[in-house]
Amino acid sequence: MKIRGNRLDIGDIEAALLRLGWVKQAAVTGVSRQSGDDELVAYLVPHDSLPQHKMPTVSQLRKALAAHLPSYMIPAQFV
Repeated sequence: MKIRGNRLDIGDIEAALLRLGWVKQAAVTGVSRQSGDDELVAYLVPHDSLPQHKMPTVSQLRKALAAHLPSYMIPAQFV
């Protein structure tokens, strides 16, 4: 898949999410917006043992991923 002219492997992003420790399951997909731009969206299932109040924020997820992935591989949205 290509996002903003960069070729990337969705599996690498999903693996990085799973390594964070908060995530039980992850699926990443590219979506096309009305503007014509493509974005990455990550769908996450947290670990059962993670209390609701301990779930990471989007900025914490982005910061954690930035330590392992280039910026163009960090999803624009997390669900």
